[in-house]
Amino acid sequence: DCRILFAMPPDFFKSRHEFVNDYSSHTNMIESILTAIRCKTKSNVTISLHPSTSLDKYYQSNLENNFDVTFTNESIENLLAHCSHFIASMSSTIRWAMSLGIPVLNSDLYRFNYNDYEGAKNYIRVDSHKDFVNTLHAFLKLNHEVTSDERKYWGSIDGDAEVRILTSI
Repeated sequence: DCRILFAMPPDFFKSRHEFVNDYSSHTNMIESILTAIRCKTKSNVTISLHPSTSLDKYYQSNLENNFDVTFTNESIENLLAHCSHFIASMSSTIRWAMSLGIPVLNSDLYRFNYNDYEGAKNYIRVDSHKDFVNTLHAFLKLNHEVTSDERKYWGSIDGDAEVRILTSI
């Protein structure tokens, strides 16, 4: 059962427009990504908005109806435990998913070109819509076959971070 968590990228079109050749606007980016997802799978898709992003309720409702997706304001750390695949965009939450062994598709569509996770198992980075579409099928076939050492390398999601920090001081 595939359950996709899509962390909607923030709207950086004004500051990164020269790097984004595949879309005419943030709205066009989101609709194109959702169209690509829906062409490949009928899986459950939950969308988490970036904290700096707000959507018009009418537009959000249209996306929910047109693409059969669900929006949530629940925090990503709670949502990750219930997803099988995570689509993000240059986010620190990628590390959280990787520490849980969840396959990640980093849609670096603003072309920041961060290489923090390159070479990691169950991680794919794309920087164009064409690559997103061409990679999506392979991404959805990835599973959680990651060793505990590989997961621990990216972090520990156990609720004890504060204890570890205070102990190390």
